Amino acid sequence: MNVRLGTRRARCRRIRGAMDRWLDSRASHPIPPDVAEHVRECPNCRSYITTWNAVELRLRSARESWPTPDAVQHAMVRMQHPAELPEDWLRRRPAPFGPRLWVVGLASTAAVILAIAIYLGVVLRSNTTLATGRPAPPTISVEAMGAVQRDAPIIAPR
Repeated sequence: MNVRLGTRRARCRRIRGAMDRWLDSRASHPIPPDVAEHVRECPNCRSYITTWNAVELRLRSARESWPTPDAVQHAMVRMQHPAELPEDWLRRRPAPFGPRLWVVGLASTAAVILAIAIYLGVVLRSNTTLATGRPAPPTISVEAMGAVQRDAPIIAPR
């Protein structure tokens, strides 16, 4: 914001520091004459002081609603002697529903292992391969090796 010297706004900015110092220590110091003259002329600075006074009055009224000395004393006594707690207040309580989590995990793991064992048992007892589902040759011989298609991809171990 551009402020030209000699205008009311420039004077407000220059006076504001003196006004703030006076508002901070007005109980011990009277208002400076240049601030008093400016406040008479400037409505913005008058509203600034009025707002400051309203805030100060609100803070004073809030101070009156602080706790009484009796309430403070009662709170201090309660802090020195806390309420008695039962001995098992920190003990872990059981879950309110169903079995514990580790039991559920163990049961689901056993069910998965059983399902895999049953599936593999059925597949291995039958005469099929896992990869194709077709019957496996009874034995692998040299004659069977000759029957392998030449253009079929060969998967070699790494």
